[in-house]
Amino acid sequence: MESSSGKCMSDIVSKAASAVRAFLQKVGHAVDMKETYGNMKQLLDCLEYSKYGWHICSDLKIVALLMGLQLGYTNLMKNLVKAMDRNGSAFKYLYEKFPWLSEAKIKEGIFVGPQIHQLFIDEKLNYLLKGDEKKAWDAFRLVSTNFLGNVRTGNYKELVKDMLSMYHKLGSTMSLKIHFLHSHLECFPENCGM
Repeated sequence: MESSSGKCMSDIVSKAASAVRAFLQKVGHAVDMKETYGNMKQLLDCLEYSKYGWHICSDLKIVALLMGLQLGYTNLMKNLVKAMDRNGSAFKYLYEKFPWLSEAKIKEGIFVGPQIHQLFIDEKLNYLLKGDEKKAWDAFRLVSTNFLGNVRTGNYKELVKDMLSMYHKLGSTMSLKIHFLHSHLECFPENCGM
């Protein structure tokens, strides 16, 4: 006769083995797939991501982001700039603001933290941004200063949700890293600026 603790352990092992088998059957690989909202949703739906509630199932870059090793806002800036109107006055202003940066870096939205902080307080950029670009920029700034830095406000979940909504509306690329920002807020350390 099996003891109740032995049965309980047997049930746990059985459930764990079942989850591992399900995971191994659901490995996704998409080399040429662009990181867009639709493609990420399709990939995660195929993996039945929400059904199993996996916390981390990605590359080390995402693990680093979730652990706070990489602030992540430089990637958010990159996706925002790449979605901006190339002929718009706000995008052209980036060349004026940072004349020493190469055209390729500006087009790809490759900025470092101090440059991004300069733009946060730049009144001219704030004036030149219009419509959805302005809303996405404001949402990005709020997430960067009220969640990804040294301070986490009580409404950080709403701020992240608003930013993702604005990025989607702007047509920004939805990288897997940004998806994890939305799906795994509870995994971020209390102080992301450490």
